[in-house]
Amino acid sequence: MRIRDLAAIVATLAFVTTAHAGGKPRGKGKGATKGAAPRPNPRYRLEPIEGATDPVAIGEGGQIALSIYIKSPSGMQIMAAHAWVAGKLAPLESPDGQMSQVHDIHPDGTMVGMAAHHATVWRNGKATDLTPGMLWSEARAINASGVVVGNFRRTSADVDKCFQWAGGSFIELPLPGCSDINARGQVLGGGQVWSTKGVVKLQQPAGMERFGALYLSDDGLVAGTAFMGLQGGGDRPFVWSKDGKATRLHDQAGDVRGINAKGQIVGRTGVRGDLGAVLWEPDGKLVILEDLIAERDWHLVDALGINDKGQIIGRAYVGKGGNDKRTERACVLTPLD
Repeated sequence: MRIRDLAAIVATLAFVTTAHAGGKPRGKGKGATKGAAPRPNPRYRLEPIEGATDPVAIGEGGQIALSIYIKSPSGMQIMAAHAWVAGKLAPLESPDGQMSQVHDIHPDGTMVGMAAHHATVWRNGKATDLTPGMLWSEARAINASGVVVGNFRRTSADVDKCFQWAGGSFIELPLPGCSDINARGQVLGGGQVWSTKGVVKLQQPAGMERFGALYLSDDGLVAGTAFMGLQGGGDRPFVWSKDGKATRLHDQAGDVRGINAKGQIVGRTGVRGDLGAVLWEPDGKLVILEDLIAERDWHLVDALGINDKGQIIGRAYVGKGGNDKRTERACVLTPLD
């Protein structure tokens, strides 16, 4: 995770303040509530991922990409890319044990991200440097065809530039950085969707100061967050149509974390006076995910990604822990039908 600048930190504080307005934080407590009955008509089964708190992406086979903090050989705390496969957490290779982050996952389990400050692809946990000799680079996304996009800088004076990597070929794209690529080869970056057929610029809602994290579906929809300024309530969740028109998903503060090929969007927003994990269906219907898990003792804090099968990754805690006491864990929600 990149260190946020001061403006982003202020925006986050505004987000939390807005989301908690008019409601009380959850109570404090330890452990699970014994004998709690399962929720009626559950739609998902929750499985915790022990040893991790921040899942990044989930593949079609249920493989999960994560970045967690570990102690480096020098004794420092560094971020390290990991994979969770078949219930087991395993580290991904990084040169000399240097810092690494994973950002996306291919349907076959191939993962992309950054290791030792270079864009990296991991196959079966083994790392391949995509940009040897580059000052800095990162791979942000990979599509079903195995095409990778990311950002790079050749010199310390450079700003982020976008690259595409396919079949061993590195190509610079005309975007000021990029964050996603879909099955059609459309690339998202700089508030626009680029392809060889042209560019679609995303509408900036009235009062918006900047785009937050954005995600691109295979159909060309964009889901993401727009920062509306402190007076406008901070972060707000939006979806942009194929022609770039913006529609607000919810009136309260919120973040979008991902979108799948069906147009289902996940994230978090203010629900019942607290922040909670939510799903927006393609018709715009808001679903509070905690209401649909079988495990009554668990409380969902955030939904961080969704695959095309409808599996959702997120963060949750068990029991009644308040914000200052609870221990959050990564988890995966699997549809029961």
